[in-house]
Formats: sequence, structure tokens, C-alpha cells
Amino acid sequence: MSDPVWGSRATTVGEGLGGLNGVPLRSGDVLAVPAYDITGRDGKHGAVPAAQQRRYGKALVLRLVPSNQYLQFTAEARRQLFRQVFQVSPQSDRMGVRLDGEALEAPPANMTSEGVALGVVQVPAGGQPIVLMQDRQTIGGYPKIGHVYTVDLDWLAQAVPGTEITFEPGTLEESQALLLQQRELFMSRDSSQFHENGFNGK
Repeated sequence: MSDPVWGSRATTVGEGLGGLNGVPLRSGDVLAVPAYDITGRDGKHGAVPAAQQRRYGKALVLRLVPSNQYLQFTAEARRQLFRQVFQVSPQSDRMGVRLDGEALEAPPANMTSEGVALGVVQVPAGGQPIVLMQDRQTIGGYPKIGHVYTVDLDWLAQAVPGTEITFEPGTLEESQALLLQQRELFMSRDSSQFHENGFNGK
């Protein structure tokens, strides 16, 4: 594996940086993983609670907070978003996960460009949603119909082309509460909290 670039080992294919010579992984590639001590102060090993363990399959449900232009989409377009099954497009990358499916009806047009955030769902004129990811641009002119919960994005980042994606309505309050819960759990320096306090994942 190459040395870190600006503190990261992630691969940026467009610039040929990071990872294994700056190119996508291929069958047979081997990634070196450094040893990591997960022993807590009490000498016990930390464990990820079952509710936080990731098990990847062929379908994902992504929770969505309505975004800036949500109400500018037609009622039919909003119904389309939540009732259909999309598929992850092979054209997806670290900038955005493109979704293939029934095109959303008449996305708003003539928008002034504005800042975009991680997890925002843009809808270009063609009506196929794009979920912006880590390498997203800083501003965009496509209308935004929603934001995927931050805690759901690691699931999406691992989704291979063809993975089925459905959306369900969510709330900002729930999204923030789940993110805070996740950060408190995984950013704790003392993994023994898992044993002492337990975690119910609710």
C-alpha cells in the first residue's frame, strides 16, 4: 500500500492518488491492516453492540430528511421517491451514488447554485437521484429533495452496483439523535463502557 496522501489512504481515482497506486481495487489485491488495540482500561476487549453491527445485503432502506426544495417537487414526484425501488448505478463513485429507476416527475428547474452537504439527494433534469458522498463538490445547482441520515451513509458507501435502494421518510430530530448516539459510542476512548453500561441501540 502506498504512503498516506494528506493524511489519508483513500483512493482518488481521478487524480491517481492514494490506495494501491491510485487505481480501483481489483480481484486479488491485498490491503495491509495495522494492528489495533481495542482493550479497555479494565483489560477487557470492547465489542460493537449488535444494533451497530453492519450486515450488508442486496437491499438497503435509507431514511430521508426533507430538504430545501422538497416542497417544490410535485406531489407525484414525492410519492415516486418513497414508493419505488431504485438500483445503485455502475456510474457511482466517491462523489455521488447515482440511482437508476423510474425518473422523478418534473424536477424544479432554474435554480441558483448553493452549498451542498454530505448525504444530500440531488435530482438533475433527467429525474434520476444522486446521493452526494465524501468527495462531493461544494456547491450545486440541482434541486435537493432530501438528506440521507448520516448514520445510513456508511451502508450506502459499501453498496455495489445493482443494490436495491428504497427511501423512507425521517425527521431531523431522529437523524441528529442517532448520529450523536453513534459518535458517543465509537468515539469513546474507553471501550469498557460497552460492558459496564450496555447499549440497547434504540
